[in-house]
Amino acid sequence: MKQTFFLFALLIFTARAVTDLPAGSAKRSLTYDGATAELTFTAAFVDQKDERKPIVLVISDQKLQVEKWESEFDVMLAHSKWSGVVFFLDKDGSLCDWI
Repeated sequence: MKQTFFLFALLIFTARAVTDLPAGSAKRSLTYDGATAELTFTAAFVDQKDERKPIVLVISDQKLQVEKWESEFDVMLAHSKWSGVVFFLDKDGSLCDWI
């Protein structure tokens, strides 16, 4: 049920955010504990170190250099300070995790 809810929320976010926006961009915000981050960038890569090879979708407040990222550890070790959400999608598009 939790995964279905977050996938539904992601679809609503994506459907609303992609209207008339250039590729790699988004238009939403994330508020947590009184702080708000404008989520304006998207990127995706395949986690090469996970045997399931999930697609990692990153929605963030700044453009991240994901071109060299190969695993979720690269997300955690990013040297820039950023806010956003990360979704892990199976090959069939099902949500398998999020952070």
